[in-house]
Amino acid sequence: MKYYLSFEINNNIKKTKNNNTFQNFEEASDFGKTYAYNYFIKNNNKIKAIIVSEDHKLKIEHIYNQEGIYEYKYEDEEKEIEYKEKTKKKQLSRTAQIFLSAQKKDYQQYSVYAWEDVTFKKHGFHKSNLTELEVGDFIAKVLKSEGAEKLKVYADDRYGSCSFVFGNCDPFLTFSIHWGLNKMVICHELAHYFTYLMKSIDSAHGATFVGVYVHLLSKYVGFDEKFLWKSLELNNIDFKKYPIKNKLLIND
Repeated sequence: MKYYLSFEINNNIKKTKNNNTFQNFEEASDFGKTYAYNYFIKNNNKIKAIIVSEDHKLKIEHIYNQEGIYEYKYEDEEKEIEYKEKTKKKQLSRTAQIFLSAQKKDYQQYSVYAWEDVTFKKHGFHKSNLTELEVGDFIAKVLKSEGAEKLKVYADDRYGSCSFVFGNCDPFLTFSIHWGLNKMVICHELAHYFTYLMKSIDSAHGATFVGVYVHLLSKYVGFDEKFLWKSLELNNIDFKKYPIKNKLLIND
């Protein structure tokens, strides 16, 4: 089934110069995300990516703004007004509101996402290449090595569902089986968990998070930490250095 992609900017519908028809949802979503990130970084303005199935039975809206990324999903376009009223702004789980009561505005969230897409796309970023068992083993290895407590991990069959969740529950991780079962995405979400354990009051994708993320990518995936530090500097992304020779957590 084909999927059609368009964008809404300042209440005006806009189509890109490229083909706006895609053979599957994942292709449309990936293109929409990349285009929206690039637009937002340059214009610092709200943009909505709209994906509609060929039979018009499914409509997805991803809204990018200063407060984060939000998703509306309509199983039937005729019911979208009713659905929107019920869901309000349902935030994509991949960007769960972490430490919002204590942290500063997530000022470099989109810069980090754009950096990920450019740096890791050729390495299979956002493509599942591990089994659920392998994901569990990898997470257990990282947590044990870094001195962190275990936490529950769930696999999810939705596209927009990779997250670290905490609050009125024990912390847990969720990963989309469609694109989240790979070590790079896992390290991203584990970096949120570690900044939570470190009681960081930095923004959700701030210098502490990015530094921890690079530590995990270098130590457990095989990227060169100096290369990643340099690429972050070139992209004007703030980060702290946590060399791989040290553990992230110090246990008394």
